[in-house]
Amino acid sequence: MKKTIFIITCLFIFFGCDSRTPAQKAQDKFNAQKAQRDAYLLTHEAYIDSLVNVATGLDGVGKPKNRKNALDILRKEYPTMKEKWDRCEECIDNMELFSE
Repeated sequence: MKKTIFIITCLFIFFGCDSRTPAQKAQDKFNAQKAQRDAYLLTHEAYIDSLVNVATGLDGVGKPKNRKNALDILRKEYPTMKEKWDRCEECIDNMELFSE
């Protein structure tokens, strides 16, 4: 019985040891956070691209209501691009594709 407990204890100690330095642990944590941030940015970029395609009509002939909803979201995300969004809204009202 003592041998079994000793072997189990040794296994826990062996697998519980971490030979990485604190600098390596910090680097691993930083890399994981960076990968998570990069994944979020890619997802967000794809989301914005799809909104632009809907708002401008590039994804096909869409309903004006859908195009305006996409445009409203884009206005909230990028309020500094007011002239482009106004031109896009004119195109939606005229049932046209947006072109610069």
